Amino acid sequence: MLYMGASLAESPRRFYHDSQIDIAREIAMNRSSTPNLIGFLMVHAAIGFAVAAVFTIGLIYANPGGIGTLLAHADGWPIPTILLWFLLGLTTSSCQMGAAIMLLGSPPEGGNRGRGLEWVISLLRLPISAPRTVDPRGQA
Repeated sequence: MLYMGASLAESPRRFYHDSQIDIAREIAMNRSSTPNLIGFLMVHAAIGFAVAAVFTIGLIYANPGGIGTLLAHADGWPIPTILLWFLLGLTTSSCQMGAAIMLLGSPPEGGNRGRGLEWVISLLRLPISAPRTVDPRGQA
């Protein structure tokens, strides 16, 4: 750790060593939360792959442009369908995990997270004044 009066240039080895120890302590103290984070990501990845499976089945069933027929009659039949599902799964699970991580933030000061809708509704109720226009015929 850097102490008052010490600079990084005076003791680079001590700073590097102490910061390594601090990082190791932080990891050791938070070791119990690591499996929770991995489980969190795995659950959301599974949700993404399930969405991809539904989308793949819907794509084959709807057969837009003959893609369902093409996949059903392709050489090595299950491989193209599995590949389509897997690549769609990577995309949708990445989006699902990213959205879940972005929504992890702490609630705003003073209450629940549902205040966004109230804010939008309050914007809709704002009084708006517009200048009076005069009719070209001279009538108000």
